[in-house]
Amino acid sequence: MSTIKVEVCEILDLQPHGNADALELATVQGWQMCVKKGVHKKGDAVVYFEQGTVLKKEVAEGLNVATYLSEKTDINGDRVLVVHRIKLRGEPSFGLVVQPEAGMELGQDVAEFYQATKYNPPIKIQAGDSASDDPNFPKYTSLENMRSYPDLLEVGEPVIATEKVHGCLIYKTKISMWGGGHKPIHKIEIGEFVVGMNAKGEIVPSKVLKKFNNGSAEKWLNVRGKRRLFGGGNPFFSIYCTPSHQFYCPHEGCYKAAINLTNEDRVLIIHDSNSLTYVEEQILLGKLLGDGFLHKTKDSNSSAIKFSHKKSHEEYLNFCIDSLKQLKTNKTRNLTSGYGTEMTEASTEYSNAIYEEFYLSFRAEGTKKKVPSWVADRLSPLSLAFWYMDDGSLSHTEKQEDRALFACCNFSDADLIILLAGLKNLGLNGVSYKSDDRQYNRIRLNKESADKMFCLISPYIPEVMQYKLPSNYRGRKVPVIPATEQKYTPIIKSVDIYSVKEAFNVDSSRWDLETETHNFFANSILVHNSNCRVGYVWHTDDEQPTMMAGSRTLRRKDPEDSNTMVANTYWFPHTLPGVKHLLKELQSQGYKQAILYGEVYGQSIQAYSYGERKINFRAFDLMLEGKYVDYTTFKSLCDRHQVEQVPLVYEGAFSLDVIKSHSDGDSLVGGNHGREGVVVKPIVEREHPKTGRVILKYIGDRYLFGKVSEQDTTDI
Repeated sequence: MSTIKVEVCEILDLQPHGNADALELATVQGWQMCVKKGVHKKGDAVVYFEQGTVLKKEVAEGLNVATYLSEKTDINGDRVLVVHRIKLRGEPSFGLVVQPEAGMELGQDVAEFYQATKYNPPIKIQAGDSASDDPNFPKYTSLENMRSYPDLLEVGEPVIATEKVHGCLIYKTKISMWGGGHKPIHKIEIGEFVVGMNAKGEIVPSKVLKKFNNGSAEKWLNVRGKRRLFGGGNPFFSIYCTPSHQFYCPHEGCYKAAINLTNEDRVLIIHDSNSLTYVEEQILLGKLLGDGFLHKTKDSNSSAIKFSHKKSHEEYLNFCIDSLKQLKTNKTRNLTSGYGTEMTEASTEYSNAIYEEFYLSFRAEGTKKKVPSWVADRLSPLSLAFWYMDDGSLSHTEKQEDRALFACCNFSDADLIILLAGLKNLGLNGVSYKSDDRQYNRIRLNKESADKMFCLISPYIPEVMQYKLPSNYRGRKVPVIPATEQKYTPIIKSVDIYSVKEAFNVDSSRWDLETETHNFFANSILVHNSNCRVGYVWHTDDEQPTMMAGSRTLRRKDPEDSNTMVANTYWFPHTLPGVKHLLKELQSQGYKQAILYGEVYGQSIQAYSYGERKINFRAFDLMLEGKYVDYTTFKSLCDRHQVEQVPLVYEGAFSLDVIKSHSDGDSLVGGNHGREGVVVKPIVEREHPKTGRVILKYIGDRYLFGKVSEQDTTDI
């Protein structure tokens, strides 16, 4: 495990704790810590343990600091004690300090003396461009609801209010789960894995980090499009969402809000697909050589294999269905054959795997089948068993040894050559011939080869079909069909949008998820949000600051070069001159940590374009040394360096009635729809014992009581 610097430092400042008489606020190396009142004074030497320092239990107990440490699992799976960031009575405390031992000098690294090491968290499944969390690069503040804390802000206190915008989905929107299947968004649990897409365009499992119920909506849109040669079932897709919800447009390589989509756009959809197991492949091969036939839906790259058997053999049909149960095979209908026989039909689900594996190679003109050349190499005893049960028969007479016959009515002479080669590879010598009327092809296995075939296939033959076996092979009650697990292989494709219309009478609250990849598939369509944070952290042992960028919950890896940075949604703000100059000024002033929070936006990125045809960035908050700065400081810095800020809805004295009046009205960020609500904070930053940082959301009555009357909720 890598080491960490533990330095003997000077207390640079010591101030009273505003909410605790027994504590003081000490500043060491630019970091604030809560310390016991009266123990230290300004200028004292202390040993500083920064966040992420691991101490052995006996060392921590010897220093009497074990109760201040957090027990965590490290990269090796061991439980360790870690110095972490905490809040004591509303004030953040970064790391901890102890009295130095005799002989220790200012500036000395004493990590080895205390056997201190650096905490390395366990490896987890992440998005392709995600980096490990850094405690000095925190996520943005969670917003409590003002309706739940009506007295948190003081009447007359100077505040600002900005519009709250969040794209959402209806409660029954189906989310694609990793491993297959779907789940309504309101039933998704934090910690579950959904299907996401990483920065390389790869489909990956994506852990659900947060779930949001954002109350009711004034306006819903219905986005519809064509599946276009993709997926079974309906030839279109449909999703209900708020105007600001974002959809990935692959041809432009970025996200667009629903309200900005047109019928010239395309989106990415996913099709749940499982690759065929060897057992399924062999059973389906046998059915296609026998009674099975292929069916493909119109405008779809999905196919099913259907087969029918006479009513008296329904037990065999059930056996086939059970053997293919992972392909969701079911009875579909009863019918009468051309010879007047009562039949029962079954079908597998429509699958891209069946289309790729069988339809493209077996399909011939009209309704006929052809035998692809690969069958000769892949025919096995299992596929042979199902072929024989479907189209084979036992030739048994008193004058001749038992032989096996195959009816190959729909196969050509060229097909028979492939089938005979497949039998040959199994050690079976077949003979092709014509039926008595010279119209149909047949294959015969004489005594020696027939007996060998019966030995190979008898373990797979159910009792109802054992009449096709010689008597000495009959009597097995339960056939042996090996159980195998399908491999989940979801497929994505870009498809056309053909309409975006307002939807009326939608009775639902607004739901959303936050995942590790910051995207997920809703009703099979890839959607996303794009909150952003950029800045730098100057670790104790660093010679220069570490530049960082990330989404709301995930820190993102450094881009490979400047061109990659410009194209990266989250690193892009680092390329803006104003952001670069602002961060540079803060470094020159000696700040060890600076994080700028905001939204990446533009016509193809965020919910609304603000009149831009390119991506851009608007800031809404700034953290320095673990503390959010006052609004006037934030605004002054941004104005001086021409960093755009989110637009204000209101600035002035606080009263609940004023905030309520500004929570409704038309959106200031574009689009013909109402405002969701506002985010309110005091102009002078402060903490409160109940909630920590004072920053609240107020959801407008038009949203809460427009179409659905619901209790206001807090983000989970």
